[in-house]
Amino acid sequence: PQWLAEQVLSSYKVIAVSGTHGKTTTTSMVAWILHEAGFDPGFLIGGVDRSFNTSARLGKGDWFVIEADEYDSAFFDKRPKFMHYRPEVAILNNLEFDHADIYANLAEIQKQFAYFLRTIPSHGLAIKPREDKALNEVLASGVYSSVEECSTQGRADWSAELLEESGQSFKVYYKGQAVAHIEWSLIGRFNVENALAAMAATRRAGVSPEVAARALEGFTPVKRRLEVKFNKDGLTLYDDFAHHPTAISKTIEALKKSKRHQRILAVMEFASFTMRSGVHGNAVAKAISAADSAFILEPQDFNIHSILEGSPCSYTLCKNTEEIVELILAQARKGDAILVMSNRGFNGIHGQLIQALDKVCSDH
Repeated sequence: PQWLAEQVLSSYKVIAVSGTHGKTTTTSMVAWILHEAGFDPGFLIGGVDRSFNTSARLGKGDWFVIEADEYDSAFFDKRPKFMHYRPEVAILNNLEFDHADIYANLAEIQKQFAYFLRTIPSHGLAIKPREDKALNEVLASGVYSSVEECSTQGRADWSAELLEESGQSFKVYYKGQAVAHIEWSLIGRFNVENALAAMAATRRAGVSPEVAARALEGFTPVKRRLEVKFNKDGLTLYDDFAHHPTAISKTIEALKKSKRHQRILAVMEFASFTMRSGVHGNAVAKAISAADSAFILEPQDFNIHSILEGSPCSYTLCKNTEEIVELILAQARKGDAILVMSNRGFNGIHGQLIQALDKVCSDH
């Protein structure tokens, strides 16, 4: 991060995208809007961006868009990465407890976000959701730039009115005035929230909301964000990066409200350090309750069974990925969505499922 700041970012005006969830997608949206508007931005995205087919580019324009992580910079620099970036525009998508390997509690992360706010110049802009309690507490401790708030639940500087429950059609309002109407392929209220933040950031860079809206309608989601890996004979396999209870819950909700599928079969592993520690165990039980069935790779470090007992969701704890694949094949039927959630490789389960499902569909 220090090298990036000194050797790359010093030549640009920076838009930094921070928060617990949605950083990669929102960073990609901002970069795509600026690209489509002819700004030729530089960018660094923490994922495989399918719109650009690359994760990073220097660009010849004035702006550089960077995913700004709160994780520490290096073993010799324990400051969060985002402390190096000095953005003119900062998006704070949301804030929850994560990274239990370096933060003891939410308050410690909030302190770092408070420091991050102080790196934004007085002529700069911070963009945040209106309803986020943890971020509201951060801003209450001091903010030294302009602030614009976003909401899908009521009036704000930037607000959205969902015309479809799935989030595939919505109107955008700025300061109470309708400025755009978007119809796109993405689903989920969380993606509408990401879009609002991206439109707010790019407006500050000089892109009109209408131009931003047209760009977003052609936006291709980042890999591993509800990415369709298999779709045949009415069976769809999704790969999603969800690895935190809130992301798990919102992803399942988005699929349900899309009304694309009759059932949702959730497949997940406790992959990140925070999840493996069991700190989010009770929240995970609540998060998966909206799925019709759940197949969970049994964690080694805590007893998930005692937490899930009594869950309204039909769940099965599995010893390995082969067992999960076998159970999925036995239960999956036409109209099902198989939703695989992990921020790691999950022992290649995606490839195993694709191969097995393809064989079953071909045999039928």
